[in-house]
Amino acid sequence: MPFVRKDRFNRNKHPLAEETEIWRDMFYDLCSKGGPSQSLGAIGLGTENVVKFIYQPILQAIDRYLDVSRKDRVFLILMMNMVKF
Repeated sequence: MPFVRKDRFNRNKHPLAEETEIWRDMFYDLCSKGGPSQSLGAIGLGTENVVKFIYQPILQAIDRYLDVSRKDRVFLILMMNMVKF
């Protein structure tokens, strides 16, 4: 498994932050040991929480490097506005 070996190498060279490891472990426990509703809720909240951090740089790159109309990138714009608290 080349990917696993590469990931282990990267983790040794760039270890995860302690906060990341704690969040990962808590998320895993909730998904694996909680009931179906808890697991589904954790996955939903976990993915929604990262949307703003993932879509913003993607949208910035589209704006900077591509000729994409506002109509064609409306999904990203709407998602960015939905997740702002």
